[in-house]
Amino acid sequence: MKVLFLCEHNSARSQIAEAFLKQIGGEQFEVESAGLEVKPLDTLAVEVMKKICNDISEKKTQSVFDLYKKGRLYHYVITVCDKSVSEKCPIFPNTLEQLHWPFDDSDKFTGSLKNKLEETIKIRDDIKEKNFWLLCTKLDNLNISKSHIPLFIIFYNPINHSGQEECFPLALNDLYSSPCSLLLILIFLLLFHYFVCQIERDISFIINNRRVNSNLPVLC
Repeated sequence: MKVLFLCEHNSARSQIAEAFLKQIGGEQFEVESAGLEVKPLDTLAVEVMKKICNDISEKKTQSVFDLYKKGRLYHYVITVCDKSVSEKCPIFPNTLEQLHWPFDDSDKFTGSLKNKLEETIKIRDDIKEKNFWLLCTKLDNLNISKSHIPLFIIFYNPINHSGQEECFPLALNDLYSSPCSLLLILIFLLLFHYFVCQIERDISFIINNRRVNSNLPVLC
């Protein structure tokens, strides 16, 4: 399924949406993002995505007109402009369905850097939820098999001892690559070994008791 995310500048919201759908959607999705008036990547967007282990710092912004000139076609075009400038949000022709997800522009946030980051984190999490909604509600319409969508779970503790976000991204197909998951697997194996040994000892105890009662040699 081909999906295009559009916003004004392709510097934050559409980039975050593209990154999430690529991450949770798997190989069955071809995802791009673009903007009407292209600007460099928003540093706030880059920072909040790094906090959940998704690095978009090397992404390039691009114009929606360039995609149009190349003759690109998409199943879904999703605009993520805020309500105040919704009339400026670009429209891409010849799509199966066009959706509008209004999110505030992080470039317009005021206050301290901490406040700006907190507001951008809220937008990031809302965009992630909308992507999960897209997966849950739109796959059947295009006869896409859910069995090919990788199970992707993000575990994160909003505040750790250093006052920063902490995350442990785990994909089912690369479970072995996460230090956190390796530790969990090791703990599971140790517990499994403990219970197996315990069962063996219980069985040996029962057999030895029967041998004692039957005057047979006791097993070591």
